[in-house]
Amino acid sequence: MKFDLYESLQLNRDTPPADIERVLQARLNDLKNSGQPDNSPQVDEVRTAKSILADPYKRDSYDAALADSSTNVDIQWIKNLASTDLSRSNPMPFGAPQSSQNPSVEINMSNIGVKEDRHPSQSLMWTIGYGIILLPWLYLLFRLVALGLNSYDRRMSDVYSAGFFAAAHTAAMLVFLNLLWNIRKLMGRRAK
Repeated sequence: MKFDLYESLQLNRDTPPADIERVLQARLNDLKNSGQPDNSPQVDEVRTAKSILADPYKRDSYDAALADSSTNVDIQWIKNLASTDLSRSNPMPFGAPQSSQNPSVEINMSNIGVKEDRHPSQSLMWTIGYGIILLPWLYLLFRLVALGLNSYDRRMSDVYSAGFFAAAHTAAMLVFLNLLWNIRKLMGRRAK
């Protein structure tokens, strides 16, 4: 079970840290004026809550720990957080796993590699590639239809340049797709 300082002290979670600090300082003063000793559980709870909830970094760590189902937020955890210095130089959540301080991306190569016997026609990559190759040819067809087959004026140079672009684009895409396919095959061999 998580120990929730907000519920225990009947504080609104949306209250800014500076306002919480004023509220908790007033409660500390009231407790001391009512004769509570400094080592009483009530004074200790309010003092600890003030240390955490009035500090934006500690409060962020505490709120994240409350929301995280894997973190056990008990009295000892709260006391440790209250005594820890979380500054701008160390904004990591208190109690976060060590591995999260050096984040890394792990790529499962078995999902990227392809089997040796797989044909490109069975690949979504090639289907998308063919679609991209088709686009400039559709543009060229549109230009021919828009221009009309009997017009050989100055606008015909636009059709020639569109045709050249479509042919160059097709060649470049086929080289790129073949290179990527061969890399994926190599990765598939290494994943075995």
